Amino acid sequence: MIYECGDVCSCPPDCKNRLTGSGLKIRVELFKTERCGWGLRSWEPIRAGNFICELVGTPKRRDEIEEDDEYVFDTSRVCKKFTWNYEPELVGEICWDQVSEVHKLRSEILVSARWTGNVSRFMNHSCSGNVMWQPVEFEKGGQPSVRIAFFAKKHIPPLQELRYDFGMSLDTGEVDGNGNRTFKGKKVCFCGSENCRGSFE
Repeated sequence: MIYECGDVCSCPPDCKNRLTGSGLKIRVELFKTERCGWGLRSWEPIRAGNFICELVGTPKRRDEIEEDDEYVFDTSRVCKKFTWNYEPELVGEICWDQVSEVHKLRSEILVSARWTGNVSRFMNHSCSGNVMWQPVEFEKGGQPSVRIAFFAKKHIPPLQELRYDFGMSLDTGEVDGNGNRTFKGKKVCFCGSENCRGSFE
């Protein structure tokens, strides 16, 4: 979990502890992909660990999600572990080789970008994405609040599509060779990565 300054904090707007609340800083564009509809890419290189944008949408309860809503972000989905590709000096410390995108939040976070959103709604899924999501806790109106922020998990060259792992939601009832339960998604995956799982969401 990342902790940031809140609205009652007396520090200035350019405080280093207000990283994700300061908005989009890189130049991005929407473009039409071959198989996945609209996509998002940057005009400039993005260094590993850099903040890209915040998820914007309407918070929902599970029973409020419409069946045909394709713009739902859901923290309860199961994501596979990924390997960091960064230079240690970017974070100033030695970190684990494997870090899971599955965070222990107090409760699940569901956000729909169907009717309100920003550029984050155009990021497509990839089983081997170059972007990761991270919960960020801050104080709003004297109460703790959480936003979802997207960061580059490897160095991303200009005009490369920005994608993250949407995760999987269906328990197959089976276990893998390591004794872990296996999951699959509701949608067929067209990410084309070497480690494509074949489904997502």
